[in-house]
Amino acid sequence: MRSLYTHLLVLILVFNCLHAQSDTTQKPSTLERIVDRTLFGGSFGLQFGNTTLLNLSPALAYKLNERVYLGAGITYQYINWVQTPFDAHMYGTRVFPIVDIWKGVFATAEYEWLNYPDLAMLTSIRRNNHAFFLGGGYLQRINKRGSFVQFSLLYNVLFAQSGPGQGAYDSPIAYRISFFF
Repeated sequence: MRSLYTHLLVLILVFNCLHAQSDTTQKPSTLERIVDRTLFGGSFGLQFGNTTLLNLSPALAYKLNERVYLGAGITYQYINWVQTPFDAHMYGTRVFPIVDIWKGVFATAEYEWLNYPDLAMLTSIRRNNHAFFLGGGYLQRINKRGSFVQFSLLYNVLFAQSGPGQGAYDSPIAYRISFFF
């Protein structure tokens, strides 16, 4: 009988040791899961010539699942026209979802608010521009974590309300290349 208890005790200890070794991975904390699912990136632009343009648009994208990201970012643009003594500093925010529809082809909608100087009035008046872009494009995944390069073609459905020369944009169409890591 004593041998049976000894064997049973050894069996229980071995089982506990094996179970403990197989369960060495701890579940990540909520913060670690959020950090693992968050991508940093955005876009930037630079142009020289008759018009000098600097565009910095950093953004964060949170990966809800393998196909859906929710993002937010800020935008800063500097524009200088060689023919005039005026330059402009524009800044604002944007929020957007990205939905991977099929093998990298995605759809998106982006709301953007920009504050810009009204140079047509030749005063220091600043105006707000609200844009709602709809569109899509292609995103090329870079790694298993979810990093990607995004090529977008967007249409500003609110452009008709502001009209050419009355807002921050001269065209309702926007092209973008963004990176998220």
